[in-house]
Amino acid sequence: MIYQPFHINKDVLCVLKKRPNGELFITYEKLTTPIDSELFRLRRLLDNTPQSEIPTLYESLITDQVLQVIFHITDYSEDLRLPWQDYSQEKMRILMSNALLDRRSAIKKRIQAYQLHCTYNSCKDQADILTYSNCRTGFQEYSNELDENFSVKFKTNFGFGNSSYFYTVLRYKEIDIVPLTLWIQYRMAGLSEIAFCTYCYELQNENWFRALDDIKNACNCYRSSPDHFVKKYLFEEINRFINALDHVSYSNKFTFITSGYRFVQEIKTEILNGDELLDFRGKKISGALSFVEYIRSFEHLGNVKAAIDKIETLNRRLMPALEHAIERLISDLATKETKLIDVERQYKEMNREFLQWHGKKEEFSKQCDLEEIHLRSEQEKRFLSLHPEYVVFEKKYNIADELYHNIIHEINNIKWYLSNFEDYIAAIRQYFAP
Repeated sequence: MIYQPFHINKDVLCVLKKRPNGELFITYEKLTTPIDSELFRLRRLLDNTPQSEIPTLYESLITDQVLQVIFHITDYSEDLRLPWQDYSQEKMRILMSNALLDRRSAIKKRIQAYQLHCTYNSCKDQADILTYSNCRTGFQEYSNELDENFSVKFKTNFGFGNSSYFYTVLRYKEIDIVPLTLWIQYRMAGLSEIAFCTYCYELQNENWFRALDDIKNACNCYRSSPDHFVKKYLFEEINRFINALDHVSYSNKFTFITSGYRFVQEIKTEILNGDELLDFRGKKISGALSFVEYIRSFEHLGNVKAAIDKIETLNRRLMPALEHAIERLISDLATKETKLIDVERQYKEMNREFLQWHGKKEEFSKQCDLEEIHLRSEQEKRFLSLHPEYVVFEKKYNIADELYHNIIHEINNIKWYLSNFEDYIAAIRQYFAP
């Protein structure tokens, strides 16, 4: 049978192997156990047993000297993202007691979990297998040495809903390969997120093929031509990063990856202006200084001085714009806070009157309920007929309320930008400090 990525972690494991000449290649390892013949007969028995009789079959299986072992494995995520995939004995008993659930399928999943567990162990014992797919539940982090130049670290957290992730970190001669351009493409990403992995994948079993294929391609590229590998995976990425950073310094139109860093990628083009644009420039350009030492680590492989010089130049150019913005924002903040004093006084006076009116409306509503008038619209209509002056007051109050909260929002916005701009300047000054 010819296996495909959609068979991964269902019928086979996807494995990365090394040929005697050092070349890496991908193949599939069929799921196998020490009791394959017994499991084959069990599957046939399950298919021919009515759902109503599955609980009885289950009770016989958990005491069977051979087959009870399938219920000992709980480290299994059928769906890499879906949370609460419980395969404990307690959960199985609940399933068996519920006639509305697919009890046959529940036992088949336990068979598959056991098959996967056994095949993991088999792959671990095969010297020519470098690494292999899995669907283990929860946080997993483990490294595999590929050769004297490369290692790969897998970071996964399967079966935990929105907290699930699937990352790989490719390491070349003790240096992690970092996708620098993502620092620009993900508008909201933090520095630690970008440095966290080389590749990230959607939470699907078939993406194990992509993960191993990316590793294979990088290592085989180095094997064919170390110079080409260094150019493609290191220096071309640095060049893309510098070009993207330069674009940030003069443009206001950007294309971002807007989805969560771990899931399906969605692209969105945005136009930024004013302080929003300066904040984006400040974050990305000053943040780029954190990657200088990483870029410098490749200087023994080629010229990185031009890239570092460009990052430093962009930061020096950015400083005056940030300093002028801070002066302007401090002045704007003083003006807004002075205006707030008068606006807040008027708002509080009207708010006291509003609370009085609110109390009257509550009392009137209770009285209407006693009179069997429960429809709120009818209660409101009657209240306004008795107190027409409330309509005029409500309009004035709404204007005062909107004005007050708008100024509060503007002040908070100014403080937020001030704090950010000061942080960016501090980062730049710290970098250039003697």
